Parts: sequence; structure tokens; C-alpha cells
Amino acid sequence: MKILHLEDSDNDAALICEALRDEVANCQVTRVQTRKAFLDAMDHGDWDIILADYCLPSFDGILALKLAVEKRPDLPFIFVTGSLGEERAIETLKNGATDYILKHRLDRLPQAVIRARRESESAKAKKEADQKLKASLREKELLLQEVHHRVNNNLQIISSLLNMQADAIDDPLMASAHRESQKRVQSMAMIHAMLYASSSLKDIDFAEYIQLL
Repeated sequence: MKILHLEDSDNDAALICEALRDEVANCQVTRVQTRKAFLDAMDHGDWDIILADYCLPSFDGILALKLAVEKRPDLPFIFVTGSLGEERAIETLKNGATDYILKHRLDRLPQAVIRARRESESAKAKKEADQKLKASLREKELLLQEVHHRVNNNLQIISSLLNMQADAIDDPLMASAHRESQKRVQSMAMIHAMLYASSSLKDIDFAEYIQLL
């Protein structure tokens, strides 16, 4: 697990790394201390989670959260700070933070990190599944449009051929039979057109169809 850690205190950074490495398997923590270093890491690193102190000398934790939400909205963001009142804690969660851990309760940090990673992977899997479903539906829509176009063209060609054949026949009975067949094809084409235009491919307004027929 690759963790980006925004922290200015050497001692706190060491304690946090120790708490994570004891509980989180294959944990790699990269520490940054400034806004520039944080942005560079965000742009060029492949991170699983962000940990950040709330108060830093030259960089505000809320600003770090805002930048993270803008650049990597799917990346879990956990505040690990010395003190955080209830109002500020609620504000951070509303602004997009995943969780917050107080530094005197670092025993809670590993489970918070594991839970955030699990929820992030679940959300990512759901998003990918939704995207695949939308792509599949789009492909089916395009296929349906193509099928409609080809069926419509074929019915029109058959109707035109029957009409041409009827015009070329001298026998009135044979010509009439061809024109009756042409009308049957046209009635099929009308049903097809109404089904395609309908919101449901299994139902049409039969009264409307009878009037058109």
C-alpha cells in the first residue's frame, strides 16, 4: 500500500510510520512537508491513501484536502492531527475527508487505513462496473439502430420490387395480387416503425396502428 503523508513533525511522522508498519502489510509511506512537494507527489505518484496533519506552518490541511479532491477525488484522505474539535471534524468530512484520527489515538490508525482502502477499492470496482454497463448498453443501442435501419430498408426494397412487378404485369388479377402483397409488407413495416419509436419494444398503441392502417 502506497501512502502519501503530509506531516511537518519528524517525531510524529516516525510514530505514524511505526503504527502503520506494525499492522498494515506492505506499507510504503512517502512523507512531504510543503505545498509544492505535496502537489508534485499528487501529480506524479500512484497513491492508495493520503494522510495529512491538519495544521502545518506553511500549508493548511483543509487546502490540502481541497487540492486532493480536485486532483484525485477517488483517493481516500485521512486527517491525522493533534487536536480537532467536533465542528472542524464535521467540516472536514463534509469537504471530502474519509476519516480523522487523533495523534494520541494512533492505535486506531491502521484499521482506519485498511477500512478506507477497502471502501475505496469497492467504490472503484462499482464505478468500473457501471462504466462497463453503460458501454454495453450503448453498444446495444447502436446495434438496435443498425438493425432497425437494415430491416426498414429491406422492407422498403421488397415493397418497391412488388410495386415494380405489379406495374409490369398485364394481368389485372396478378397485378392486384402483387399490390396486396405490397400492402402486407407496408403493414409490417408500419408495425416495425411504431415499435422502434415506442418507449417499449414489446407494446404499441393498437388503436393508433389501426387508424394508420
